[in-house]
Amino acid sequence: MIIRTHSATLLGVNAIEVEIECHEANAQQFRVGIVGLPDTAVKEARDRVMAAVRNSGFFAPFTGSITFNLAPADLKKEGPAFDLPLALAFLAGREGLSPERLAECCIVGELSLGGEIRPVRGILAIALEARNKGRRQLLVPRKVAAEASVVQGIEVIGLESLREAVQYLKGEKHLAPEPCRASEFFDAHAEYGIDFAEVKGQQDEKRAMEVAVAARHPLHWPPHPIAPARHASPATDSTSHCHNRSCAALAAATPPAVAGAHHQTWVQDQACLCS
Repeated sequence: MIIRTHSATLLGVNAIEVEIECHEANAQQFRVGIVGLPDTAVKEARDRVMAAVRNSGFFAPFTGSITFNLAPADLKKEGPAFDLPLALAFLAGREGLSPERLAECCIVGELSLGGEIRPVRGILAIALEARNKGRRQLLVPRKVAAEASVVQGIEVIGLESLREAVQYLKGEKHLAPEPCRASEFFDAHAEYGIDFAEVKGQQDEKRAMEVAVAARHPLHWPPHPIAPARHASPATDSTSHCHNRSCAALAAATPPAVAGAHHQTWVQDQACLCS
């Protein structure tokens, strides 16, 4: 019987859902294989997963062949976020986890050798992808549950360990979904310890970034010093005739004042900054 769980991998700033299949076969020697274009961190998951399973008090055989397939196979899978869904796919048949229950969930989390679940990066993008794919719940490490709860329309369950995850999926332990704490999350990330005052020189670049942020414009950075820069406003199709980096964007409307730790910038006109 093939057991399936669902997770996600990062591709740039976005996430793409990954289906994990687990198949077991008889063999004299114990072997765990992961296929589907995994990177080194994903390949190493076989050692973390088996150690976490045994140290969490679950049975893991010392003979047989176990194959995990990460689909789609032509998409590179990166990072340790697959540890938890791999372990749950392996344990599903032994612990009686319902395939229907697993199908409702997107699961991410790195495992320690003792079975504790460690945080992973890109949790906001993963939460958005899980919601878009129709998953009802997102099972994540407890430390990043508040961040994932910013995304509405999906239940976020924070987990501490592999054993807790199994108990929750079997219905032996009740865990309340993480309440949405968007305001708390954004307030906690409203201040930064880095300031432009620490950057030496680069006046054109700093000015361009100030203008773009104040006017809420995107900032196009040329890929090469000799390449012409094209600065477009998201509100219109108009483009600046100037290729100077300091002319980062055109103000589509009078923007609000933006106050920073050491800077206050107002963009009040739509003229080229180089004129």
